[in-house]
Amino acid sequence: MEIFLCVISLIVLLCLIINLYIDDRDFTLLKINDPKYLEQRKLYEEDLKLKQQRRKLWGLLK
Repeated sequence: MEIFLCVISLIVLLCLIINLYIDDRDFTLLKINDPKYLEQRKLYEEDLKLKQQRRKLWGLLK
């Protein structure tokens, strides 16, 4: 039982780490010319710039 709980907690921890470091952009080529996709991409890039600025303020990004 303890091993089972340990495995489950490791899986949850791994999922959290992956969620922090991997973005969920859609890489399908079919959506490149879609206006909704372009708008979403623009918003994503603006959000990424804001996150990088915040990290610079806190000294987390060189």
